[in-house]
Amino acid sequence: MSLLKWWQQRRAASPGASQPAPPTQPLTAPSPSPEGPGAEDDAAGALNARGFDLWMNGHQAQAETLFRQALAHNPRHGLAASNLGMLLLEQHRYDEGWGWVQAGPQLRPDHPGVWVNLGNAYSVQYQHTQAIGAYAQALALDPRNPMAWRNQTRAQLESGDWAGIDAYLAQVRRLQRQGPAAHWADYVSPFDALFLPFSRRELFQIGQAESARYSAPSLPLRPLPPAGQRLRLGYVSSDFHDHPTMHLAGRLFELHDRTQFEVWGYNVGYPDSSAWRGRATQGCDHFVDAHRMGDAELAARVAADQIDVLVDLKGLTGGGRPGVLARACAPVQVNYLGFPGTTGIAPIGYLLADAVLVPQGHDADYSERVWRLPDTYQLTDDEQPIDPAMPSRAALGLPEDATVLGCFNNLSKVDRRSFCVWMRVLQGLPNSVMWLLATSDQAMQSLRQRAADAKINPERLVFAPVLPKAQHLARLPQMDLMLDTLTCNAHTTATDALYAGVPVVTVQGDTFASRVASSLLHAAGLPTLACTDDNAMVHLALSLGADPKRRTQLRNHLLDRRAHRLFATRQRVRQIEDAYQTIVDAHRRQATQPVGHGGSST
Repeated sequence: MSLLKWWQQRRAASPGASQPAPPTQPLTAPSPSPEGPGAEDDAAGALNARGFDLWMNGHQAQAETLFRQALAHNPRHGLAASNLGMLLLEQHRYDEGWGWVQAGPQLRPDHPGVWVNLGNAYSVQYQHTQAIGAYAQALALDPRNPMAWRNQTRAQLESGDWAGIDAYLAQVRRLQRQGPAAHWADYVSPFDALFLPFSRRELFQIGQAESARYSAPSLPLRPLPPAGQRLRLGYVSSDFHDHPTMHLAGRLFELHDRTQFEVWGYNVGYPDSSAWRGRATQGCDHFVDAHRMGDAELAARVAADQIDVLVDLKGLTGGGRPGVLARACAPVQVNYLGFPGTTGIAPIGYLLADAVLVPQGHDADYSERVWRLPDTYQLTDDEQPIDPAMPSRAALGLPEDATVLGCFNNLSKVDRRSFCVWMRVLQGLPNSVMWLLATSDQAMQSLRQRAADAKINPERLVFAPVLPKAQHLARLPQMDLMLDTLTCNAHTTATDALYAGVPVVTVQGDTFASRVASSLLHAAGLPTLACTDDNAMVHLALSLGADPKRRTQLRNHLLDRRAHRLFATRQRVRQIEDAYQTIVDAHRRQATQPVGHGGSST
């Protein structure tokens, strides 16, 4: 169970509470001293520092030991208490971890790190106001604290705090104008940057800055096997569970041609007992639980397994392990699916994309060599089950006679620009509602207020709960038209809508993340639904919203799997395999040359 799911369950157990009470502080956590923060003596501080370094390199068990040793030496060591708490939360030891995180600011209120940790813990509980307040405390103590900047931005995105985002971007732009010495990209999370109006070149620079954090000695270069021998193929991910990546790639592992590939899965996420994990385990020839391995240890394991092609399904997102691939533990390393952009990590030689996502002329803004797949880069699962009990509109809280527009993206993707487009469509279609995913109470309240500011009845925003995947797919046909988010498109969410026969309208942007829906629509044979600008999207949405006959034609086209290539899962896997084989053949021919970067292939 993820920390997020744990907190959702706690909320569900207390219906009617606007905010849940925090977990109780464990008896093992120290009480704050009436004399103020404890002295951070050298011995405990050294233990904490060593523990932190081990933690950042994936050695959780050793880090926990050192944090506890620091606290044994000095029970009032606020940094060690705070770090121990966050480490325990990562290990799903939730109640104990929360108590230690709370203790950190009580013991050491003058240190920004304990406030950052507290903000992180609040943020995953959807308590965004408290999270932003904690980050503000950190920034009051250290106005240039990069992690406070980064993580506060995530809370602002999740809560729909557009004014906060505007202020953040203004600060980043000021740093940019100061020149390279200001290191502006250090203050931006590569993942959160995908949700913000950065250019391709800026995203490249952000990735380059992040990659410096993961520089590490490369392992000895191992030659590839002779042509005709099976390739050893490894996938690294923390998402071998109920996660959008598995919703897309669930069949990838099982469909690989075993005459050409032997498949390893390296799980760096916390293990669970879900059916999704079971499917991944069964789909791989070898499945390694590596969540307790540090980066160096896992890289050594990959090298010992003699993996020929190592595919990173996570990239620079939470739970990723870029420090493993930074060690060049396989001859060929590939960035695919989990991170819609460039990593900036030189030993990752290739990025699997397509000609819509990364058209010719964009390659210079990617550290990897762009390998363009036919059709679309995004895998789909053409055997996803749909719950046969399709709910009625009334059961879903939707008006029977309205045009139902919708978008089930996480609300962190709903920026001012996207929302403005939606409100223009609602204004032009008076008998319509916008159906959205309910995640944060604060974000929902914020969006309803902004609807009122746009002279739209807030009741026309209808929020739906998170459901298991089969039930979610069953309700989607009640949506007439999906309106995409524009800075960062729908990815799995768009695939789900198209799978259920719901047309998607988007704007084809300039970055990878803003072109994903366009890529999917091209593969679905509906490229005209990818508009050139916001005005064109409004006009198209208004036209389709007022034309049920045309929407029915689009729905029938999508549901006819023979009419397009979007859900040709077996074909997509063969295309991916062809890419791996072709890349390996090229490396065999150039065995004495380093991995190329910045080039392109189709």
